[in-house]
Amino acid sequence: ESLGAIWVWYDPEDGEPEWDHPSLPQWDDPAWVRWKFDHLGLLNQHPQEVIDNICDYGHLSPIHGSTVARFENEFKGHNAIQRQCGGHRTLVGEGGASAELHTDTWYHGPAILVSKVSGMFNSFMMIMHTPIEDGKIKVWHNLLVKTAHGGLPTKADEIAAKQYQEASRLAFAQDFEVWSQKAPCLNPLFIPSDGAFLKARIWYKQFYNPRAKASEYLEQCEGKYIPKGMVAYTQEPEEATA
Repeated sequence: ESLGAIWVWYDPEDGEPEWDHPSLPQWDDPAWVRWKFDHLGLLNQHPQEVIDNICDYGHLSPIHGSTVARFENEFKGHNAIQRQCGGHRTLVGEGGASAELHTDTWYHGPAILVSKVSGMFNSFMMIMHTPIEDGKIKVWHNLLVKTAHGGLPTKADEIAAKQYQEASRLAFAQDFEVWSQKAPCLNPLFIPSDGAFLKARIWYKQFYNPRAKASEYLEQCEGKYIPKGMVAYTQEPEEATA
């Protein structure tokens, strides 16, 4: 039991847990307003279709109204990582923590996303999807928000955190709407301009095959990937053009 949820290691091979559930020291910091879970209901998709989003930089502008300044993916072990920054339609604002939306996002295994977000507020977003049968998942969302003044939350801070979580939920609902309408795409044809989709698919195989084969898939996908024409998140724009 952690972060307001119960975490279960599910393994058809009856193995012991191979990594820890996500934890956030900020959960016990009184300057952070704790989340309440948004239960988003059922989604008729295989979880792989949701994981694809980790490398889909192309959807950020038309779906979320984002401008993508820097973007990169990294795959290592049980983590699939996305780092990006740019403008956003709703989650940044004048005088906030950042004029751009910076996100450092990690999948912990096949179904738990944690994202460090710097936008209107400093926050941590968590999205979880639990498979309940083939092609159907149950989805949750939440947001842990730091007070703007760094002190104990006031009533106004709690209201602002709730409103920011709702804005985050609505942004995620845009993805949810796309997933709810799309057909399964289990064996797609990828081209180089698609980015790291193929690497994400290979990374994901470690969870749907015998654990003994995990290293075989990781050898094919581990590393850092930057879309053609994009600047790495860890590289300052002026350094990239120098």
